Amino acid sequence: ELKLKTGGSYVNKVRVFDEKRLDYGMGSQGTYNGSIDEYLSDDNTGYLGDNGSVLNDLGVFVINQTNELNNYTGNSTISSGYAMAVLPFSAKFKASIGARVEQTNLDVQSEKEDVDKTSLNNTNVLPSVNLSYDLIDGKKVKSNRDSTVTKTRDMKIRASFNQTLARPNFRELAPFAVEDFVNNSVVIGNPNLVLTEVINYDLRWEYYPQSGEQISVAGFYKDFTNPIEQITSPTAANIEYTWVNNAKGRLYGVEIELRKKLDFISRKLSNFETSGNVTIVKSSSDVNPEELELIRGNDPDHADTRPLFGQSPYIVNGTLSYNNDSSGIKMNVAFNVFGERLVLVTKGGLPDIYELARPSLDFNISKTFKERLKITVRAKNLLNPEYKQVYKVATESANYIITPDNEDFVYRNYKRGRSFSLSISYKF
Repeated sequence: ELKLKTGGSYVNKVRVFDEKRLDYGMGSQGTYNGSIDEYLSDDNTGYLGDNGSVLNDLGVFVINQTNELNNYTGNSTISSGYAMAVLPFSAKFKASIGARVEQTNLDVQSEKEDVDKTSLNNTNVLPSVNLSYDLIDGKKVKSNRDSTVTKTRDMKIRASFNQTLARPNFRELAPFAVEDFVNNSVVIGNPNLVLTEVINYDLRWEYYPQSGEQISVAGFYKDFTNPIEQITSPTAANIEYTWVNNAKGRLYGVEIELRKKLDFISRKLSNFETSGNVTIVKSSSDVNPEELELIRGNDPDHADTRPLFGQSPYIVNGTLSYNNDSSGIKMNVAFNVFGERLVLVTKGGLPDIYELARPSLDFNISKTFKERLKITVRAKNLLNPEYKQVYKVATESANYIITPDNEDFVYRNYKRGRSFSLSISYKF
């Protein structure tokens, strides 16, 4: 029963980025009294006088400030191959052992010829071991209701070890400044970024009461080398973002997952199904020693670690769905909430920026008529929570200025609003 598998892949991506930058200038004939509408009005723009010189004759005008340095071409090629063996040591115990070799070639070249090319070239061997043991081997049974054959009462234990990668993208590597109009900031890439290497350990218990149902509990641990963080500089004239590699990071946690049909409550609920998962995570990453010295100048008790960038301490998902094939109606309600997470590392010893917990609730329903016409209604972000990011003070001994009511300073907050959509499709 030994099985051998092998394969390969080749993925190439090319991205071309060009920008045109236009700035406003104002000659002697132009005025600005605080009103944008008047500033850009016909009476205040263009050629307004006849004084013999360009600046003396012009009001508001447009200047082409395009910088070819910021135009770039990115080329990414990832070649990989793998080999694995499935080893059935017994009827209940089997192992999948293998390795994947990946060759990464990623280049970013500015349009400006005298700027050096940014290159990332790596070859990585990524081993993988997966073990599974059947505690209960399910049997095929026939349903008394509709004579369907299902497999029931499967129980397994799985353990795995593998190594994975996270690559910086073109924007993170390109060492050029680009305006981020949404966040009113300047984004600058970092050509010194390297790959993030991740070692994963997982132990998982799974139980399948019947077909389509699942209960599982999993524990996991991940070790990161060179994780990527987004940072902001507090000393820049305008808000500037970039990315850096941290030395080390790690996380561990547990996940509980459930998928269950509701017909055990009543046959009237046979078309309903609920599913969800809860993940609890503890993460940390090392603070650079030079940065830690600056931080402890304001916060003497600050730890030498902080949470891993972008990682929430908890995540909760839940879904209630309804599926009726005879009537052609499908419906589901989905809920999600995550704990506060680090979204920007602030250099210069100031508090880091965290995104606060935010719930989400979506709903959609669809109706199919005679297998051809389908009408779908979707409602997203029904709770319309506030998107809020704050400077987070770590300890009570910190010498930061705080707000009068002892709350964290708000870095950014807004609401996205609710959205509703209606779609109609027809199959010919």
